[in-house]
Amino acid sequence: MDEPTEPDPGGARAAKTRISFDGWPVDGRISRVLSGGLDATGAFTTAEPAAPAGERFGDYELGRELGRGGMGVVYEARHVGLNRSVALKVVDSGLLAGAAEIQRFRIEAAALARLDHPRIVPIYEAGEADGRGYLAMRLVAGGNLADRLARYLGDPRAAAELAAEVAEAVHHAHSRGVLHRDLKPANILVDDDGLPLVSDFGLAKQFDDDSAMTISGALLGTPAFMSPEQAAGRSAAITTATDVYGLGTILYSMLAGRPPLLGGDVMEVLDAVRLREPERPSRHNRVVPRDLDTIALKCLEKDPRRRYATAHALAADLRAWLGSRPIAARRVGAAERAWLWCRRRPAVAALAAAAMLATVGGATAVMLVQARANAGLRESNARERRQFDLAMDAVGALRRKVADEPLLKESQFAPLRAGLLREAADFYARLEGMLRGRDDSGSLAALAGAYYELGDLTEQTGSKDEALAFHEKALKIRRELPRGGDEDGPLDLARSLVATARLGAAVGDAGRSDARLREAARLASGATGGAAADVQAEALEEIAELGIPAARLDEARAAYGEALAIRRRAAEAAPGAVGLRERLASLATSYGEFELLAGRPADAAALFDEAETVLGTLARSNPDDVGFRTARAGVLIKRGALSGQFLGRPRESLPSLMEARRLLSGLLAERPALVAPRPMLADCDSWRFLACWNLGRMDDALAAADDLAATAAELIRIDPRTAVHRSHEAAGLTGRALVLSRTGRNAEALPLFERAAREFEAVADAAPSLPGYRFMNISALVNVANELRLLGRPREALPVCERAAAVAGDFLDDRGSLLLVPMHLGESLRQLAEVRLACGDPAAAAESARRAVEILSEPPPQVVQACYERAAALAVLAGLARTPGSGVAPEEGPPAALAAVAMLRRVYDLGFRNTSALRSETAFAPLRDRPDYRAILADMEFPDDPFAP
Repeated sequence: MDEPTEPDPGGARAAKTRISFDGWPVDGRISRVLSGGLDATGAFTTAEPAAPAGERFGDYELGRELGRGGMGVVYEARHVGLNRSVALKVVDSGLLAGAAEIQRFRIEAAALARLDHPRIVPIYEAGEADGRGYLAMRLVAGGNLADRLARYLGDPRAAAELAAEVAEAVHHAHSRGVLHRDLKPANILVDDDGLPLVSDFGLAKQFDDDSAMTISGALLGTPAFMSPEQAAGRSAAITTATDVYGLGTILYSMLAGRPPLLGGDVMEVLDAVRLREPERPSRHNRVVPRDLDTIALKCLEKDPRRRYATAHALAADLRAWLGSRPIAARRVGAAERAWLWCRRRPAVAALAAAAMLATVGGATAVMLVQARANAGLRESNARERRQFDLAMDAVGALRRKVADEPLLKESQFAPLRAGLLREAADFYARLEGMLRGRDDSGSLAALAGAYYELGDLTEQTGSKDEALAFHEKALKIRRELPRGGDEDGPLDLARSLVATARLGAAVGDAGRSDARLREAARLASGATGGAAADVQAEALEEIAELGIPAARLDEARAAYGEALAIRRRAAEAAPGAVGLRERLASLATSYGEFELLAGRPADAAALFDEAETVLGTLARSNPDDVGFRTARAGVLIKRGALSGQFLGRPRESLPSLMEARRLLSGLLAERPALVAPRPMLADCDSWRFLACWNLGRMDDALAAADDLAATAAELIRIDPRTAVHRSHEAAGLTGRALVLSRTGRNAEALPLFERAAREFEAVADAAPSLPGYRFMNISALVNVANELRLLGRPREALPVCERAAAVAGDFLDDRGSLLLVPMHLGESLRQLAEVRLACGDPAAAAESARRAVEILSEPPPQVVQACYERAAALAVLAGLARTPGSGVAPEEGPPAALAAVAMLRRVYDLGFRNTSALRSETAFAPLRDRPDYRAILADMEFPDDPFAP
């Protein structure tokens, strides 16, 4: 360990120490440390040359070097007189130059001499030779824990057992009045039997004595494993709780394979230790059980008063978990107590181990585990419990993998998932048979919890009908349980109500969903704590989602707003809670989508920006988490679409879309087997096409359409049965066809439009609750009709266009306040007017044109396409004023034309620059002789920045 002192005035040695960061005083001065020091995580850096093997040092013959630390070098050595092998710690000659250094060396020797515990390295001798101090200690041949961390990543039980042993040893030191102050994996030696021994009390402090000689204002310890009070330089605050924190870093490192907090340099690490909350170990290693997450994080509390009161209390909690008993670090409800009871019963353990491992390995694994369980039953209860715990840990790891690992969500794993779930369902059915005969509520609560968890897992893998069946079983049991026996009972019931309501709506059985959601929100609002707030917010969000298809839009908005307020308060109260911030971002995104559809794009933009900010922070803090980067890309796509299509800023939309494309392409480069980012990449290219189209950048638009088509082709190759992939293919076809049509290649464009229309219709039929696909279908039909008319086939175009208008009209009746409905109906009616005129029926054309102008009478002022469609409808009406038999009076023409030009000016102001589309749009033919119309075209063709290179 490094002792901070004043910099060496000689300069050369001080310059060498700048590569070592282990001793950094609070006032920011580089301290004088050994050039063979440690970096922020305790790893050895550069060092002075080792002593030659065989060299004598006092009574010892030096062997190989074992390691270096802040005080000196540790050698394997042999006491010549006693012929005893030892670990000899030789203190650097420069470190005993002053009284303080001599005192610190003697402290370590005195501290070790007071300790007598089998898990603490014993000291044989302390002394001085050749002007250098030394400590002779037991030689432990197995190395240190820092070199063995990877062995514990797949075995959390072994990590807990080792941590409990170390905690008991540290408690012994505390009982003798000694603090360690530098607990870390490198200071835990492991012998040949795998047993730990605490070593290196070089920073030890005897807290019942003033002899510790702690230097004022200096940091003692290794930054990545320091407690917050050490990182802040508050030496007076260092107590036994500091060592409890160090024990937590050791447990965390075994579970996660890394220290709790990291940074780019020592100062970043110190800031992180003082200010940042560590993630739960299971974020880095999904096999870590929840209780071990809880135990590790309790040790790492910033406030020492919130940690375990003693190292012995930590050891006791670890041993409680190892014995399948409730831990003290969190309250356990009746349901979980019952489940732990089952885990301690040999017969249930054998059955559960066999059945649950069936979900991991199939029939072969079942027979193997059954054989092992039977053998264990004959041998000892301890062996059975260990087998069962291993099985449960394996199943827990599988369930977390299915929930969190993107690859396991891909469609190619559907047969595997189905098989796993069938095996698990069989187990739960047998468990139900066992427990139904019991009359204790704990067993029934455990069964309900099992059904709920299985339903949750099944929902995440895509089988919603099966998931609903499991959740209905859980709900039935939870409704029958007696009230008042378990504080978690009302919340568990609320969770089941939310799950059944959500899934009922998803499978088309929403009749009871609204009442269930309101009951869930009421139950949760009557409880206290973060879990209750979380359930209440989830229920309110589902109420909002349910209100949209039912056209209860004011009610939906109110529910979204209340849920968002709850999520914001929860995230502010616990800024380090990743899950709370993730759910806040998800809700803000959903609320933003609703506001967009409801015609409030500015409000939607603010919500998308909030979600993107939260997800960006999460992605930077969790760079290995694919989900955060994927979610951020999704919000960036929505933000880009909003800017380009609804706020009239297509040029500003491209940076968001290109950043989303960069994120998604990067994910696919890192993990080519991922499928989930590909549909998002297709969405991104769709909006990119529209932005380039509106800007008149036809080559870029065509490139975006081709990228979209390539991504769609890959998606269809991977999973040809998924309808949404066909929608991306149809969008790519539409983009290419639009470019062909606007460049006069109508015969080539028509078959592409027709194929796209068929694909969009199939997708819309497959997802009737999602209006976006039906809107795409309406636009596709309009494109087909328009192309047929341009090719001189208006009679064929007429039924196509009438159908588009009819579909849009049905939407207007059901969801008239949604933004896109009047826009698409107005588009189809305007096109119908042109088709009817081409068919020789000007009166019918006038009827359609007037209806289009009426529908589009108040287009959202920032929505480019809506303003464009109103301008086109007004221009058609102006042309009909000059058409005999239309019934439109000639005096109606000039005001309609003037209004059309004014609306086109707004389109220009919103960033639209596609003069090719305007020149080829037949609706604007009546305006072409007008100077104000020609001025708009000239403005569009004039570069926004004429001086740009």
